[in-house]
Amino acid sequence: MPIWQRNVGEYYWYKKLEHLDALYIQINRVLGSNSGDFLKFVESLPKPSESEMARLIIDFRTNRGGDASILQPLLHSIIRYWNYLEPGKIFVLISNYTFSAAVHLAAELESNTHAIFVGSPTAAPPNHYADVKRIALPNSGIEVEISSLYWQKSDPRDLRYAIYPDIEVEISGSDFIQNKDPVLDSVSNINPDSAKLNRDNFSVFNWFRESQKKQ
Repeated sequence: MPIWQRNVGEYYWYKKLEHLDALYIQINRVLGSNSGDFLKFVESLPKPSESEMARLIIDFRTNRGGDASILQPLLHSIIRYWNYLEPGKIFVLISNYTFSAAVHLAAELESNTHAIFVGSPTAAPPNHYADVKRIALPNSGIEVEISSLYWQKSDPRDLRYAIYPDIEVEISGSDFIQNKDPVLDSVSNINPDSAKLNRDNFSVFNWFRESQKKQ
């Protein structure tokens, strides 16, 4: 099986990918059995000097979200240990299944680093309502779930419907049957100096880049 399908039952895990010279992190859910679990996971991640890996790949393709409040340690760790303003160091894999808190972290990485996004558009925009609460309708008593908080993880003028990939790569039915992962495989062929991937000098305006102009 391709690597992104091997451990979908685990909330988060990592592996060194020698052929891509990368530390690969997959985050399937933004959850923990207790409040310290995610922090312990982040602290266990090999630093670039320890792993001898030049790249960092973060895979959100199977992530439907969870508790966004636990995410900050990973963002801080990436900013501290990786060359986050150097194009071609950090790659974020996204899909139309990436949702809620996973989009929150993707938006934070977009605003604060020069990460290159690969895959398909996310299932939610960087600014969106989340934090689902269950309520009972007053007359019928039917229970429904409703998003309760507005999260603004990008500029207030950012009206995108999704975070769009800088490098759009689709997985076909044939790829799936043959256990191929063209999204991950494409990382090795990406030229970080491509004009399409150019960033402004100020990271907060990264959402202005050419690959995000879909409206």
